[in-house]
Amino acid sequence: MIVPILALISAFFIGVNSICISKGLDHGTRLQALFITLLVNNLVFWALLFFFVGIQAGIQAYNISIIVWFLFLGLLGPSLGRMLNFSSFQRIGVARTMPIVGAAPLFATFIAIGFLGERFSFYILIGIFLIMLGIALLSREKNQKGDRAGKKDLLLPLLTACVFGLTIALSKKGLLILENPLIAVTFTVTSALAAVLLYTVFSGKLKELKPVKPAFLFYTFAGIATSIAFLSNFTALSKGNVSLVAPMLATFPLFGVFLSHFFLQEGITKKIWLGAVIIVLGIIAVNFSS
Repeated sequence: MIVPILALISAFFIGVNSICISKGLDHGTRLQALFITLLVNNLVFWALLFFFVGIQAGIQAYNISIIVWFLFLGLLGPSLGRMLNFSSFQRIGVARTMPIVGAAPLFATFIAIGFLGERFSFYILIGIFLIMLGIALLSREKNQKGDRAGKKDLLLPLLTACVFGLTIALSKKGLLILENPLIAVTFTVTSALAAVLLYTVFSGKLKELKPVKPAFLFYTFAGIATSIAFLSNFTALSKGNVSLVAPMLATFPLFGVFLSHFFLQEGITKKIWLGAVIIVLGIIAVNFSS
């Protein structure tokens, strides 16, 4: 019973993260959001690594190839993927973004089929159909303010899902060599933070990192939420099968839509809800294939 509960907790806090980021972007910038959330992630995971694994043991677990591998992963999901995700929140809102970004497992599955030798299945075919149907509903339906997401607007969450999917697939490959997920995620968020700092310095945007109080608080809460989501998900995976955890985790777009309605006052019609539910069903179908 504890495994699905942990997976649902992870899904819930992914939704909480989206709300915190969206509220923070009303006062701050995407670069601030990226830097602060990654900083919080680093503080949390390095502390956990110190207490449960040991810093020296964690570092010794890496060889050069693994360091380069997870450095590259840090440039993808935690940095580029998050930045695209934050941009989508600003462009079309959380309610439309979250269901589409939730299609990341579909892209991960395609990459796994093409490069990791995994097999195509009937469940994947069903998942593709449902996800495409749900995205079509989200793109055609106006929200209560009368806004409709254009095709170009939907490219941002789709690209985000692709980046996150690539990160998932490459993480699977990396974890075949390094079996401890806590070490892997710690070094991944570390390389992501280093990349953000280097970009900020060389682009001359250091002043942009100056915290604005309302935004700083929301971004800090977002960093805590993503850390809890990571921990809950890893704990669930360590105690139960992926086939049980993945469908529960796939409900995070519904939490995002639900929370955006109450905390962001985003107008959500029945068709937007229907599109979100259909996409989640498609995500679950894809996860059943693994």
